Amino acid sequence: MCRQCRVLWRVRPKKWICRGINMSATLPILTSVQERLLEQLDRFTVELFPDDLKNYYVRDEYGTILVQYAGSKFEPQGSTDLVHQRRYVHIALTVIARSQHDDSGALDVLDKVRLAIVGFRPTNCEPCTLISEEFAGEDEGLWQYQLIVQTSTWQVERREPQDLTKFTTALLRYAGKP
Repeated sequence: MCRQCRVLWRVRPKKWICRGINMSATLPILTSVQERLLEQLDRFTVELFPDDLKNYYVRDEYGTILVQYAGSKFEPQGSTDLVHQRRYVHIALTVIARSQHDDSGALDVLDKVRLAIVGFRPTNCEPCTLISEEFAGEDEGLWQYQLIVQTSTWQVERREPQDLTKFTTALLRYAGKP
C-alpha cells in the first residue's frame, strides 16, 4: 500500500483499495463516464465536451451527449499529518437531440442516461448521484438538456519519501521500576 493510501485506509478501512495512482485525476473520471454511456446507449454518440464549441457540429443522425467537467467542492481538511480531502466532482451531461418527444428524442435519452449513470462508479470514485436536470434551449432544431451528476473521490497530498533516522533500540521498563 502506498503512503498516500495508508491515511485513507485508516479513515475508511475495508473500503479503500490502493491503486498507486493519482486517485482524483479528472480525465479518467470523465472518460469512464463516457465509456459507460457508450455501453448503455445505442443510438447517440457520446463525446467529451469539445474545446471549440463554436465550431462543433452534431454528426450523429439522432444527436449526441457531451460529457463535461463542471467543477468540484472539497470537504474541510481532517488531519494535521497529511492533507487528504473528499472531493465532490460535478459532471455535466449535455443531451443534444434532433427531436424532443419521439423514441430517439431528448426526453427518451434523458431517461436512459439517468438509468445508466445513477449508481455507476467512475474510475477511483464512489457511485454517481443526480444533482439537477434542466432544459438548456433549442437552436435550429437541436433540443438541449443538461443533467448534472455528482461523484466523490479523495484528493491526497503528494509527498516525497523522507530519509529519517531509523528506530534501533527499545528499552523495556516495568511500572514501579526506574
